[in-house]
Amino acid sequence: MKNILHFLTGLLLLLCINVDLKAQTYVGSNECKTCHTEKYDDWAASGHPYKFNVTPENVGPVYPAEAINFQSTWLENLGDGTHDWGDIAGVIGGYGWKTRFVGIDGHIIGSGGSSFSTGLGHNQFNFYGGEDHGWVDYEASNTNKIYNYSCFKCHTTGGTTEGSWLENVDGLGNFSEGGIGCEACHGPGSTHIANPTIENIDLVYEQVHLDNSLGGLSVNGLVQTPDPNGNDVNFMCGTCHNRSYTDPINSSGGFIKHHEQWDEFTATKHGAADLTCSTCHDPHKRTIWDGDGIIKTCTTCHNEHAETVNHATGVTCIDCHMPFAAKSGTTRGESGFKADVRSHIVSINTSTESMFTADGSAIKDDETRKASLSPHFACLGCHNDDSGDDIPDKTIEQVAAAAAGMHTIYTADDYRGSESCQACHTEKYNDWAASGHPYKFTVTPENLGPVYPAEAINFQSTWLENLGDGTHNWGDVAGVIGGYGWKTRFVGTDGHVIGSGGSAFSTGLGHNQFNFYGGEDHGWVNYETSNTNKLYNYSCFKCHTTGGDTEGTWLEGVEGLGTFTEGGVGCEACHGPGALHASAPTKENIDLVYEQAHLDNSLGGLSINGVVQTPDANGNDVNFMCGTCHNRSYTDPINSSGGFIKHHEQWDEFTATEHGEYGFSCVTCHDPHKRTIWDGDGITKTCESCHDYQSTHVKHSAGVSCIDCHMPFAAKSGTTRGESGYKGDVRSHLFTINTSTESMFTEDGSAVKDDETREAALSPHFACLGCHNDDPNDNIPDKTIEQAAAFSKEMHAYPTSANLTAFDSALKIYPNPSKGSFYFSMKIDEPGNAYLRIFDITGKNVYTTIHENNFVGINEIIWDGKDGWGTDINPGFYFVEINVGNKSFSGKIIKL
Repeated sequence: MKNILHFLTGLLLLLCINVDLKAQTYVGSNECKTCHTEKYDDWAASGHPYKFNVTPENVGPVYPAEAINFQSTWLENLGDGTHDWGDIAGVIGGYGWKTRFVGIDGHIIGSGGSSFSTGLGHNQFNFYGGEDHGWVDYEASNTNKIYNYSCFKCHTTGGTTEGSWLENVDGLGNFSEGGIGCEACHGPGSTHIANPTIENIDLVYEQVHLDNSLGGLSVNGLVQTPDPNGNDVNFMCGTCHNRSYTDPINSSGGFIKHHEQWDEFTATKHGAADLTCSTCHDPHKRTIWDGDGIIKTCTTCHNEHAETVNHATGVTCIDCHMPFAAKSGTTRGESGFKADVRSHIVSINTSTESMFTADGSAIKDDETRKASLSPHFACLGCHNDDSGDDIPDKTIEQVAAAAAGMHTIYTADDYRGSESCQACHTEKYNDWAASGHPYKFTVTPENLGPVYPAEAINFQSTWLENLGDGTHNWGDVAGVIGGYGWKTRFVGTDGHVIGSGGSAFSTGLGHNQFNFYGGEDHGWVNYETSNTNKLYNYSCFKCHTTGGDTEGTWLEGVEGLGTFTEGGVGCEACHGPGALHASAPTKENIDLVYEQAHLDNSLGGLSINGVVQTPDANGNDVNFMCGTCHNRSYTDPINSSGGFIKHHEQWDEFTATEHGEYGFSCVTCHDPHKRTIWDGDGITKTCESCHDYQSTHVKHSAGVSCIDCHMPFAAKSGTTRGESGYKGDVRSHLFTINTSTESMFTEDGSAVKDDETREAALSPHFACLGCHNDDPNDNIPDKTIEQAAAFSKEMHAYPTSANLTAFDSALKIYPNPSKGSFYFSMKIDEPGNAYLRIFDITGKNVYTTIHENNFVGINEIIWDGKDGWGTDINPGFYFVEINVGNKSFSGKIIKL
């Protein structure tokens, strides 16, 4: 009898367990709290429980305190603004992105079929990031936007098509719990609650939706089913985190649609490598509102990439690789590429093309382009986000170029190219790009000619029809020398200058240099027609390119030419290799002035009076750097030929002048980033800045400027102009005019005279006759050299007591600059003593004196340029102050 009782008891227990296993029901998330308190609390503070909130008893939902959702303003703005919680059966969302409202009739309030604010819209409020992004119209014309199973299956737990969750509204379907509860991911938990074991609860409940029972998710068109081994977390998450169960990554309005994370993830290498959603996410925790739901970051696996980021500080991996390329409720900022949901595509394609299909309905993902982010979202979402922020604005071309080298490891000797400078130095970059420097040499790939700034009038459309024998096309041309301001020549695909003696193209025919200074057609000339070895190698291109080297070759198939990193004189030609600086910008890892731009500068080479020069040991020797290209032979004679100074002799000229002798530099007057031709504004200081008296006292007819006489076109790059024989196409930098009628050149014409008999200086031939004999039909009177020389001697005669009466009350200083004495003239209204003080640029007083017994009218004080102990003061800038009675005079002087 006892045995029978034991058998019956055991059978009954088995039957009971079997009934429990087969009759699993939903019990609600609150039942999980006792055993899983920490996970429950994390879940309760996340967004999952608030995907849908039923609102009984005319009370709104309660959200965690960290959710900044402007809830108190909802009802006063919803629809027509007349609603209360009694009209609302439930709230969709409201935690992190947006919120909508279901009326007690089952329709979305404000939609076309709703009994509340029918068709008025104004029924979706967006607030991502705790910012009021405003109300929008949602389904205002849809008369059947009811909240049924097809809508709520991803917003609730235990959804079914049977029954209705809303009393008096049939056919909506039902659910066991509003929001994504514990059992949405772990399955019905009644048996587990009664007898908790790991066998009677799902770790991962793949069949959360009725339409997943036979699969539905697809990859590359193949319908997916859960992993038969169970715990297919990606499948489970994917049943909600995609929009249509089909694999295209859906998009609309220029953004990825929200709820496409599964489609995005399965298209990536991460998905192919069997990573899962929970590899990086703790599914119980939130990621927004400063949550800690991310358990693994990019740096966990991609440490090398994370350590090598060629970007300004302050960005993280996800700023670029998980940008806000998807839209749930709103777009943000001014770029047009920033919404409110982070993309999970991760990979970036650095092409400038769109990442969307032609009709904008999906992300491109085919043999021509794998699913990937474009730099529009990866970069421009921040860089063009706000014109008033401190993040430099960019073009798509700029960011694409930067993205291509974002994780490259660079050394101090690596060049990055001028494009990499544009982000931080936009204004200087734009000035440089519109100057002639970038166009000293242009490689011409893909059978296309160079593109020049619009202001360069160079007759480019006529080049090929006139070059050599006139039969050439861009396929014959490997590169173009110049073409911006003075002249142009062409390098053939054989490495020779086309038309030269050794070229395979128009061999020895010449007609290979076109001159166009000033936007005028000065015609074609023959260049090196008998030279059989006029190759475009390092000795030629070192001043036309950036990062030149004698090793290797820049032109495929032609050995021994040498190489360069960038055609034209780029940023790094003057500032040195910039890869490290572009990666992590500091003042310490870039040269302000890169004196060693050329290999042959490593030991000096520039010379003055036969003495070889080396860069200033203190660095930033801008004159040395500029001089490595703006002279012809590194030796100090100012080279000339054919009655003109040769071009590229500006350094030799300048160092022969008082300006060069007393520490002025090229950048004293030039902005090196800007052009001076084509109406450029590259001149930062004019003659008048220092030579105030001379510029206002000129014995010449109106309409001339200082540089017309002191910087005439005494040098020739491509052509001579006019009829005088004294007008080339490059301005001289000698400045000083010797009023003798003799030639300024040596007897053999190879250099400008510069010896004890005559210091380097311009002659009146160029200073005067270049204009006065330029054209017999112009309105400028023709002159003889004797007339011009005589006239130039008195051009800036200093004032005498006889003509000083014309002065106004301002202080007049002459000569200025001066090696010796200065004359200060001023008009005073009452007699008295004049107190003269001289200050250096630091404000230190270097000289003081009293000039007694001044009379009414014009007075003159002479200062010999010495301090109170009779010692010559150092060359430099100084300030003058003279006080007479209640009247003060001030000015500035330059001591040479």
